[in-house]
Amino acid sequence: MQLIEAPLQAQAASKTTFPSVLNSHCAAQNLPYSGNAAGHDSTTDLTGLKLGPYPQILGWRPRGIVAMTACVAAAVLGMLSVLWYTIGVVDEKVVEREMRERMERKDKRQVEGGRKFLGLRMRKGE
Repeated sequence: MQLIEAPLQAQAASKTTFPSVLNSHCAAQNLPYSGNAAGHDSTTDLTGLKLGPYPQILGWRPRGIVAMTACVAAAVLGMLSVLWYTIGVVDEKVVEREMRERMERKDKRQVEGGRKFLGLRMRKGE
């Protein structure tokens, strides 16, 4: 199927340079090569137009209900987690103590094992 955006310009150009291969493609598929989408010369007559292999079923189906429920549940859990973290009281002394402990463990690892890059031990001159 070929869709033409500017039919007047295509008609003007087709008088001299319309490729015949397009007609042969339509003829090979037993499709009309002139007219509208249904093959008629009218702009309003669409009788016989193929609409597609499956009709669209409207309404909610079980898969859609489950998907929507899961999305809403994930959104609510996300909002509750943000709310939980914003309401939580953080003691600055506890945070400072935890950071100092982490820094001490990191310093201890560097002294014991030397330098590491991506889990590989490096020699001191590198």
